[in-house]
Amino acid sequence: MYTQRRMFAVLLTTIAISVPTTRCHGETLFYDDFQDGELADDMPVSWVPFNQGESSAVDGDLIATLTNDNYFLLTADIGEQTDVSMRTQFRLVEFPDPVSDELALEFIARGNAENVEAYLLGLFEDGEAYIWHTWGTGHSVLASTQTELRPLEEDVVLQADVIGDELSLWAWRTNEPMPKEPVVDVISDTLSQGVIGFDISWKSPGSSVALKYFHAATEHIGAILDGDYNFDGTVSGIDLDLQSSALVNPTPDLMRFDHDNDGAVTTDDRLILVHEYLHTWIGDSNLDGQFNSGDLVAVFDASKFENEVQAGWSDGDWNGDGYFDSSDFVMAFQDGGYEKGVRVPAVPEPTCELLMLLASTIPLFRRKGLA
Repeated sequence: MYTQRRMFAVLLTTIAISVPTTRCHGETLFYDDFQDGELADDMPVSWVPFNQGESSAVDGDLIATLTNDNYFLLTADIGEQTDVSMRTQFRLVEFPDPVSDELALEFIARGNAENVEAYLLGLFEDGEAYIWHTWGTGHSVLASTQTELRPLEEDVVLQADVIGDELSLWAWRTNEPMPKEPVVDVISDTLSQGVIGFDISWKSPGSSVALKYFHAATEHIGAILDGDYNFDGTVSGIDLDLQSSALVNPTPDLMRFDHDNDGAVTTDDRLILVHEYLHTWIGDSNLDGQFNSGDLVAVFDASKFENEVQAGWSDGDWNGDGYFDSSDFVMAFQDGGYEKGVRVPAVPEPTCELLMLLASTIPLFRRKGLA
């Protein structure tokens, strides 16, 4: 089954681009949340389609729809890779012929045009997880197992690791933690490097799949720091500003930003990021671990207080609404960290010192801005 759709050599031969510069160990290759509505603009990656299908980015999802009776494949235009970990959150949204057809989303790793080969790691609509080695006109099943997941009925997180000669596939529900062990794995040293991407496979035109994001890295993605939203190996002001975007986004990436698993990105998630992952206070604009007068001087120097211009964490937007105004001070008062030094687990009451200081300084900065 699926021998015809495995013949994707034409696509692979069109990606005759140089291998990118060597990256640091464990670095993210790209993270695409499909928010910009464009799949081929290198922001952060361009997707190259093959075979007959349609794809578009809508409300933060990549929607891919089959228009023939075979398969639809997209690869990331980043050159050939050796070790890679790929993760996505997906749902099979349309499946016109579930009786006589099968439907799967699968990762492609080490795709090779010259030998017309690749590793395929995927999940069928009935929950079967598998790892295949495909070539030209055929394929071999390296490993497979049945799971209780049903991607036609629920969102599923799928992750494939192809690192060294170890091939592993994880699959789990979005409201559950990542399993400690893969659902299926195997040892294979047949292929050494190649292109990466994903393949949505069936025989029913009109079938479609929705991907929430696609993350590719050079080592196991599970090692990512909590709160490191841009996967640069550290939790910083950049991550706070990314969280701010999620707070005002009607369809945020819950896998990344919903730390308390309540189904929404809220102020509670903001506090988890600041308190538990950054170990500091609301108001610590320079992220030195303390909230003090130095932070106030810095944010007022930025001249964005109540000016209705976009602001980031370092500019005074502490509550994550995108602006620096009195509501940010309210959140800082409630957090109670002003001049308390490095944060400790106990959260004190708001301090009179901060209230008095701001009461006297805010009018001065307002007058300065008007002048």
